[in-house]
Amino acid sequence: MNFNRPQIHFTSKRGWINDPNGCIYYKGKYHIFFQHNKHSNDQVNVCWGHAVSEDLIHFTEYDDALTNDQQYDKIGCWSGGAAVLDDKL
Repeated sequence: MNFNRPQIHFTSKRGWINDPNGCIYYKGKYHIFFQHNKHSNDQVNVCWGHAVSEDLIHFTEYDDALTNDQQYDKIGCWSGGAAVLDDKL
């Protein structure tokens, strides 16, 4: 048990994390999308992290869902939401 990290709330494995913006239940799992910089603890190069849980206690963290790799996102991927369209998340 790591006493330096919350035991119930989701936290990223590393880096800066902020605002869960896209919380959604889809096909039996909870998905959380959040502002994230996995390379440092600074609010720069902000992407959207992605984590999934079946019980909201145990999470699997995936690669960033959205990255700032386009000119229009050069200052980061900030607030937004998640939706299901045509049975796709």
